[in-house]
Amino acid sequence: MRYYLAIFTTIVFYSTVEVITKKLGAVDPNLLAFLRFFPSGVIILLIGRRHFRHVRPRDLLWLALLGVIGITLTFTAYHGSLAMKEFPASTGAVIFSINPVFSMLTAWLLLRERLTIKLVVGVLFGLVGVYIVSFGFERVTFASAKAPLLMFGAQVCFGIYVAAAKRYVFRYGPFFVNGVIFIVGSVLFLPMIGQWHVPADPVTLWWLVYLALLATGLAYVLYFYGLNKVPIAAGTSIFYLKPVLAPLLAAHVLHDRLGLNFFIGLVIIFVSLGLT
Repeated sequence: MRYYLAIFTTIVFYSTVEVITKKLGAVDPNLLAFLRFFPSGVIILLIGRRHFRHVRPRDLLWLALLGVIGITLTFTAYHGSLAMKEFPASTGAVIFSINPVFSMLTAWLLLRERLTIKLVVGVLFGLVGVYIVSFGFERVTFASAKAPLLMFGAQVCFGIYVAAAKRYVFRYGPFFVNGVIFIVGSVLFLPMIGQWHVPADPVTLWWLVYLALLATGLAYVLYFYGLNKVPIAAGTSIFYLKPVLAPLLAAHVLHDRLGLNFFIGLVIIFVSLGLT
């Protein structure tokens, strides 16, 4: 149970990222990505540094490649899509939550994790629930295809990264693995930064600290700690709770009303989680 609790805690942190990213809209998207991953990467790598003594050079190369896929490519697309003002953060959260499908397929190909009919149905069922929670029974239209396509690309890369990194977490632990991946992936953002200005007000600085240390560093360590002990498809399916948490927070804090579609979708998501 504690492994699923670790993954659930991660999803709670992840559920705040789109909103905070929108609040930090004045910061260059690539600079924001660098500030998210480089400081947390240094800290968690220092915690897991003992693994340097016995890490294989070939594994370091693979971790560097995962840094490119899971950090550079994922979050260039992710922060780039959220930087577009016409693209709602809630829609971005829904599209990004599709990643369990790609994690499951990658785990099947790379890790030989079993794919049962119940597992596949559960993952796909969850997609339906996420859509209904977010959009009801209406068709979604976008003012521009660029932002949703970028977010879709981000979640594909993230799904592949999560499954591929699991074998290295098993060998070297979540601190060392994510530390290397974060540092390699974030350094590659530096040539892409167009504007280095960061507002110096306390609120912006607090959001940056929260984003880097809690919603990124701690969240990823907890996520891979949990995934190290449970099947990828089962663990990543908890991502389907991500679009559910934001409306619940809004209802509690802002007294927003939740429509019938929210509760129908919520039931479908819980059925999905039961299956996976």
